[in-house]
Amino acid sequence: MAPHVRMNLLQMLLVRALVCMFWRAPFEGALVRWGAALHDRFMLPHFVALDLIEVLAPLRESGFDFEEQWFAAHLEFSFSQDRVDRRRRS
Repeated sequence: MAPHVRMNLLQMLLVRALVCMFWRAPFEGALVRWGAALHDRFMLPHFVALDLIEVLAPLRESGFDFEEQWFAAHLEFSFSQDRVDRRRRS
């Protein structure tokens, strides 16, 4: 859960925009079952940021003008060096 109300509101807005986009044009591609490998292979700041950019592009094409910089606080919260150091110590 987001630590700040504005971050939480942005998450809710993102989910609502995705639901609206998929309501208008359902996803018809094949889904990939990654299981635990998804987290193990791709849960790095670089890949998460790229995935976010990849998600926001079709939203913009659908008329939802999300900007990558709005999510900078989410990435910082998820991947701050302090949080990484605490995980290593435990």
